[in-house]
Amino acid sequence: MTDVPADPTSPSEVLRAASTAFADVVRPLEDEESWRPTGCTGWAVRDLILHCGADCRRALVALHTPAAGPADRDAVTYWQDWRPDPVGAANGRRWSRVSASMFLDFRQLRELYLETAAATVTAVVRATLDGLLGRPVPVAWSDQHYARAATGRASLTDADRRALGADAERIPLFS
Repeated sequence: MTDVPADPTSPSEVLRAASTAFADVVRPLEDEESWRPTGCTGWAVRDLILHCGADCRRALVALHTPAAGPADRDAVTYWQDWRPDPVGAANGRRWSRVSASMFLDFRQLRELYLETAAATVTAVVRATLDGLLGRPVPVAWSDQHYARAATGRASLTDADRRALGADAERIPLFS
C-alpha cells in the first residue's frame, strides 16, 4: 500500500508540525543560549522552554484523563474566558524563572522538554489505536509503525500476525 499524505490542517498534524519545529530549535541549544531573552517580554529561553514543557504535561493530562461526560471546552472556548491579569502574569513569569533556574545543567531541562513534547505528540495516536483494539497492542512497535500498520499503510509480517493472534484479522483498525 502507498502512504496517504496526512491532512496538514488536522489538529494532530498541526501539533506535530509545531512541536517538531520548536524541538528543532531547542535541541541544539546550550547553557549560555538558554539565558538569552526571547520575543516574549520578561522570558529567557529556558523560562519559555519550561513553560512549554508544562503545557505539554497539561495536554497529556487533558487528553488522557477519563471524564464523566463530553468535553466542555475546545481550542476556541478554552480561551474565551481568559482576561489579561498583569499580577498573575508577573507571578507566572517569576515562577517559570525560578523553576527554570533550578536546572543547573540546562541539558536536563532541554531533554525533559524534548521527551515530554514527543510524548504529547505521539500519545494521542497510541491511546486511540489501543482503544480501538480494546487493549494495548501486544507487539513492540514504534508509535510510527503502529500508526502505519493500524491504518493499513504498512503490511503485517508473519511475526506480527503470530504476536497479534486473532487481532491480526482486525488490522487495519481503520483505513
